[in-house]
Amino acid sequence: MKSMMCWSRGVLLAMLVLLGLGSNPNLHSVQADLACSTDPLPVVNQILNLTSQDQWLTYLQDLTGEQAVTISAQARTITTRFTPSLFDGSEDALAYAYLLEQLSAMQYPPSTTPDYYGYLEHSYAYDSNVWKNLILTIPGQDPVDPSELVLSAHLDDLPVDIAPGAEDNGVGASALLEIARVLRYFQFAATIKLIWFTGEEQGLRGSQAYLSDFGGFSENLIGVINLDMFGYDSDGDDCFEIHAGDLPESYVLGDCLINNITAYDLPLTYDYIKAVVPTAVSDHRPFWANNFGAIEILENHFPLQTADEYHQCGNQADDNPYYHTENDTVTNSIDIPMTFNLIKASLATAVTISEPQGACFISRPELELLSFTPNITLIWQNMGDWITYRLYRSTTGCDGPWLEQANNLYTTNYLDTLPPTADLAYRLEAIAPSGTCLSLPSNCVTDIPSYWSFLPLAAK
Repeated sequence: MKSMMCWSRGVLLAMLVLLGLGSNPNLHSVQADLACSTDPLPVVNQILNLTSQDQWLTYLQDLTGEQAVTISAQARTITTRFTPSLFDGSEDALAYAYLLEQLSAMQYPPSTTPDYYGYLEHSYAYDSNVWKNLILTIPGQDPVDPSELVLSAHLDDLPVDIAPGAEDNGVGASALLEIARVLRYFQFAATIKLIWFTGEEQGLRGSQAYLSDFGGFSENLIGVINLDMFGYDSDGDDCFEIHAGDLPESYVLGDCLINNITAYDLPLTYDYIKAVVPTAVSDHRPFWANNFGAIEILENHFPLQTADEYHQCGNQADDNPYYHTENDTVTNSIDIPMTFNLIKASLATAVTISEPQGACFISRPELELLSFTPNITLIWQNMGDWITYRLYRSTTGCDGPWLEQANNLYTTNYLDTLPPTADLAYRLEAIAPSGTCLSLPSNCVTDIPSYWSFLPLAAK
C-alpha cells in the first residue's frame, strides 16, 4: 500500500490528476450491472473447496524469499520486488518471471490483447523506464453481455534491497496465483481479469497505465476488488477493513463481500468504510477517480472512522509495525488462517458476481495403469466429442512435481516407453474444445495405490 500525506479528498484528487492518476476524459464511466446472490451457491462451495491454504502459502513463501524457487531452470531466491529491480535484470528480483512460469505451468497461454484468454504482459513507460503489469483474462461465456470483473493486487514492494514484503503485498500477489489455479476448471458468464500491478509504491503507476491504455474497455467493468496488505492481525480479532469510498457502485461490491462472508460461514469481522480515507491509497484509487466501483481489502490499518457502518475492529488500529521494512516476513506479519479466509471471501465475491456457469466438466478423467511390461500403458474414459487430453508424469510419486509428458492427445490411451521405476506416477486432464477450460485432474496412478491430489504445479 502506498501511504500519502493526510489531504482532503479535493486536494488528493487534484494531486491524482497532476500525477496522471485522476479522471481520464477518454474513459466511459458507464458501469456494468452487478448481481450478487445472498444465498450460498453449490458451485461457489465447489470452487472454495478446491482452494488450498498450503498451496497459497507456498506461493507466498516463494515470492517473499523464504524458500528458493526454480526460475528458468535455476535455483533463485526472490529477495526484493522493488519495481525498478523487477525489470533491470536483477537476479534477486525475479518475481515477475516467477509469475509467468507459474501461469504457464497452469497451462494459461500468452496473449496479445486483454480480451483473449491467457496472460498479457502490459508494458508501460515511467521515468525513462519500461515496467510491466501482468493481466490474466478468463473470458466470460455470455455471448451478449461483455461484463468483466477485476481482481487486482500489486506485485511490487519496498524497501529496495532486502524487501520480503509479505503483507505488502505478497499476500495479494500470491492470492491471485491461487485464484488463477482454481478458476481454470470453471466457466463464468462474465469475464474475470486478474491483474498484478507494478509501480504501486512509486505512485500507482501500473494501475494508472492500465486505465490509460485499456480505459476504452472499462464501460463493461462490473467493478474492482483490490487485494492489498491484509494479513496482519496481532490482536486476533480476525478483523479487516473494506474501503468503499463514496461511490454507490462500490457499495454494491462491499455489500456483496459481506453477504459472502455470511453465506459461506467465514470467521471474519470487518470495518466497512463508506468514505474516502485520504491516506488509504492503493490501486483501486484510479478507478474511483474515473467513477468506477472498487473496494480495497486492507488490514485494520486505521483507527475508527466515522463512516464505518460496523465498528467491528474496535476503536484502535491494528496496523503492521513491519510495513515497508525488511522485517515484513511471513512469520512476523501474517495470520495465516485469517488471511486465507479473506482470500476465500474475495474469491467467493468475485465468482458470485461473475455468475458461475459450473465446472467445465461434470466429472474428472479416470486414469488406469493397464500394464508395466514391456511398456507402460495408460488408458482412460472418453470425456466427450472433440475433447483432447494432457498427460503429466512425475518421477517422485503422486506428490509431484509434475512435468508435461504429452499434449493434444485425441485418443484414450498412451504408451510410455520410459523404464518403470518405483516412484513413477501419472495424471491426466481433459481440455474443452475451446482450449480455455480444463477438467479437474484425474486420479494419480503408479505402482502404489492411486489417490486424489491437486494441481499440476510448476517444477520447483
